[in-house]
Order: sequence, then structure tokens, then C-alpha cells
Amino acid sequence: MLELRLGFAVYGYMNGLIFKIFGVAIIVFDELLVVMFCFLMATNWVRGKDLLPVLIVLGGLLLFGSVIAIGLIYLQRWAAITASIVGLVWGLMLASTLRSAPWDSLLIGAPIVISLLAPLYATLRNWPALRSVDNLSIKPYFDVLRSSDPLHLK
Repeated sequence: MLELRLGFAVYGYMNGLIFKIFGVAIIVFDELLVVMFCFLMATNWVRGKDLLPVLIVLGGLLLFGSVIAIGLIYLQRWAAITASIVGLVWGLMLASTLRSAPWDSLLIGAPIVISLLAPLYATLRNWPALRSVDNLSIKPYFDVLRSSDPLHLK
């Protein structure tokens, strides 16, 4: 239990470095998806008409993961929030599937769920280290959205 507390204490004070580590980890995971897909294609796992939907889903996952990873590497708040939400949803889904096997969920599921909640903890702990939108070509669009918020509430 002491190691877990110490791990969260160190993890919470890493500031922006932890988001860069998350970003690199997502890119590595994306590359592993591509390698796994190549191995599955070599075994003729998907053929003919079934290939297009698999390619669309894989391409969507790769694009989504790459955009979030680049945002995390550049310490963007939107990327940290998105990674936190995705980790929270996956963690809750995994926790709900393991509820029928308490011993398995304690040994296997709990560390996985805790690791999926790690981006949320890092985002809450290191919020000041993250940047909002700094790109001058994109910033006017966000300013318009912020200025029009009161109009949508009426």
C-alpha cells in the first residue's frame, strides 16, 4: 500500500512530463495496433468485403490516438481532458464487466482500472502545467465560441 501511495505522490508531481509520457505511450500503442493488423492480414484473417470496415475502424482509431498523442506531447488541455474521459469510460466499462468474478477483478482488473484512471488523476493534479489553445490561427474560433455562449443559454 505504501508503494501505491508513493507512486501516486511521485506521479502527481511530474507536471508536464507525465503527459508527454502518455503521448508517447499512445503512439507506441498505435504502432502495435498496426503491427498486429499486419500479422492478422498475413494469416488471412480478414478477406474481401470484410476488409473495408476493419480498415475504417483501424484508421479511425489510429487517427484519434495520434491526434490525442500529439496534443498530450504539446501539453494541450483539450487532449488531457479527452484522454481522461476515454480512460474513465474504458475503466468503468472494464470494472462493470469484471464484477461477477471478484477474485479475478481484484488481482487483474483493479490494476488495469487504476491505470486507466491515471490520466484523470494527472489532469486534475497538473492542470496549471497544461496550456490552452495558443495557436494564433485557431484561437479566434475559440474566442467566437466563448463569446457566443451566453446567446445559446437564452
